[in-house]
Amino acid sequence: MTGLHEAARAYLRSPFLHQGRSGSGLDCVGLLVLALKDCGRAVDDVTSYGRDPHRGLLEARLVDEFGPAIALDDLQPGDVVAIDFAGAVRHVAIVGDYVHGGVSLIHTDESLGEVIEHRIDAKWARRIKGAWRP
Repeated sequence: MTGLHEAARAYLRSPFLHQGRSGSGLDCVGLLVLALKDCGRAVDDVTSYGRDPHRGLLEARLVDEFGPAIALDDLQPGDVVAIDFAGAVRHVAIVGDYVHGGVSLIHTDESLGEVIEHRIDAKWARRIKGAWRP
């Protein structure tokens, strides 16, 4: 079976679209939903969220879907992480195995404009506030 990070890579360079759920446009949650579906996992998808979710909502949905969080120092390819943007957890990404060594994030947001993959450096590591293993 394809790993979640490998499924997410199929959407690299797909454009960002808030609440998007197709390769022609998706957001960070849409990327996660499509990658999970491509791995054969049914998900309870919700698109009735705004650009600024209520505090704790994203983490609660991840716990509902995947169970308790795992230790941040145990990240592995295919894990899902919640990321702090401007003081609130409002972003998700999928952990990958970066081709140049180390672990990476596969994600998208409006400022990126498309799905990208990059190494988890110290700045990004500080922004990761929770991790789950689907």
